[in-house]
Amino acid sequence: MASMRDYISHVAPFLSDFAEETLMVSDAMGYESNPDFLIDRSNFNNNLIMYVLSGCLVAEQYGETHEILPGHGILMDLRDTHKYYFMEKGHSEIIWLHFRGTPVDAVINLLHTGNMLPLRFEDASFEEHFAALYRLAAAKQLPDEFDFSCAIYSLLMHVCKTARINEPDGMDSFALAASRYIYAHLDEPAGLDAFAGHMKMSKYHFCRRFRQEFQCTPLEYIQRQKINKAKRLLIYTRLSIAEIACQLSFYDQSHFSRVFTQLTGVSPGKFRKG
Repeated sequence: MASMRDYISHVAPFLSDFAEETLMVSDAMGYESNPDFLIDRSNFNNNLIMYVLSGCLVAEQYGETHEILPGHGILMDLRDTHKYYFMEKGHSEIIWLHFRGTPVDAVINLLHTGNMLPLRFEDASFEEHFAALYRLAAAKQLPDEFDFSCAIYSLLMHVCKTARINEPDGMDSFALAASRYIYAHLDEPAGLDAFAGHMKMSKYHFCRRFRQEFQCTPLEYIQRQKINKAKRLLIYTRLSIAEIACQLSFYDQSHFSRVFTQLTGVSPGKFRKG
């Protein structure tokens, strides 16, 4: 099976002086799943948006520690001391974007003035917006700098619009513990006995409480999260469909394709082709 480190990232091969001085630019963006992922720097001339697809990202800056869960993201000014890494337990994935430029500075400075950085946000649609920028970068060796600047601006404004500053994640202890368990064991076969045991509940009471919190059964929820991860692997990696099925512990490729098609309406092959 191919390594999860076979992710695709895009690095801008050239940025003009004009773009650096007048536009929003990005020198790199991509997908990360390396369990040893760790960045610890005093400064770096960039800003960064990270969005968690699975697992848990930990970000440290300005004396505070932030745990970022799936469906959430964080915007950081990397010119100040910063550290970020994956939680030790379980498998984690993020998509990320470096960006900078004179127009960006105006936004970042405003956020600093309001003591809003790092800026945390929750957004179920972020990946869709990121994918549009990703496709623009991947389409050409040298994307049009004006088009790319507009796309970065659109993504940045979307993050600022959806940010929830100083608000809790809105999950109680049961939902948070259940979510963390699921993302830590997403590549394993789904099993209720171990799940309920981890939550220190009988299987009956666990399933009943889970349905109250998530409006579906545990197995249905796990199945959906496996397919969501499969979508990301189809888009961002070169893993074959059979390898993805194995990675996510489906019985075989046929079983994976059947479940994928039931939940998305298209086959994995058609989904990958776009």
